[in-house]
Amino acid sequence: LNIAIYGCGWFAGRAHLPALQKFMRRTSDFDGLKIKLVAICSRTRASMERFVRRLDPDQRNVKLFDDIEDLLNSCDVDVVDVVLPIHEMPKAVEAILRAGKSVISEKPFAPDQGVATHMWSQYSKIESMPPVWCVLENWAHKPTLLQFKDEIQAYPARTYTLHIHQPLPSEKDMGWRLDAWDKYRGGWLLDVGVHAARAARELFGEVVEVESCELQREPNEVEELRGVWLHE
Repeated sequence: LNIAIYGCGWFAGRAHLPALQKFMRRTSDFDGLKIKLVAICSRTRASMERFVRRLDPDQRNVKLFDDIEDLLNSCDVDVVDVVLPIHEMPKAVEAILRAGKSVISEKPFAPDQGVATHMWSQYSKIESMPPVWCVLENWAHKPTLLQFKDEIQAYPARTYTLHIHQPLPSEKDMGWRLDAWDKYRGGWLLDVGVHAARAARELFGEVVEVESCELQREPNEVEELRGVWLHE
């Protein structure tokens, strides 16, 4: 399985690259399927070379591109892992899907609901065997959450109370998040609260109706999110 990384920023280096390295070292866990990083795409060669230096010696035979179209046209790649700023995500994701390549994209994949709806509509129009498009969300795969799910299924009930405490980082540690949360509507919910929503869907099924309220004491500072959700 040939993989490319598109974007070499802070989070790509902190989370995506280490995770990919673990997969590349554990081929025995995937029925012999070999996972290989074959290309990196970024605006600057310096950032790509920094990524290459972090790879194991036997993983460094990768091609470097500063344009995603060049990568798609000249490289044998099956999946592209897209880790870009929010406003750059739609164009990148659509280009990769048009090329028939599968996509792993960070959340949120669009700056607003209108763009997201358009992207999903375009993806839904792909006929025959469309490439896979996965928007990353890791809570659904946490061992503790899966264990909790087993407990719930063993003792089903009609009503549950789910409380998730998510401390926010200090303003000093917010980094790029502070700018993103100010710029894009629903910043906290799209960046952090989405994990709680995904946990609820994993535990109780898809949501069909919601009544909720967001309690704030300061602008852009969510103190508490309360809601009543009806699941399937």
